[in-house]
Amino acid sequence: MHQQGLPQNGHILINDLRIGSQIQDDLYQVWLQSQRRLLPIVIHRDEGMAECLASKQPLGEYRSDSLAAEEILTLANWCLLNFVNAADPAGSSV
Repeated sequence: MHQQGLPQNGHILINDLRIGSQIQDDLYQVWLQSQRRLLPIVIHRDEGMAECLASKQPLGEYRSDSLAAEEILTLANWCLLNFVNAADPAGSSV
């Protein structure tokens, strides 16, 4: 993570996080303390993701009840709340 710089205004998203892994939990704790641009959302490892890929279906339609689907929806809402105004600095509407 410290080997290359992030783009200006870039953020870090942790995905495929395994709940039962002690080493991943330790790394996550280190990152929480050391990475200022870590997103407040984590995408956990979820079989629903592999299942939807195998079925060639969107996760939100195939397994909308999965943890990953809920977390991705939360991420999308966070992005809308935090970046909508950044995409349109003049405040113009269509």
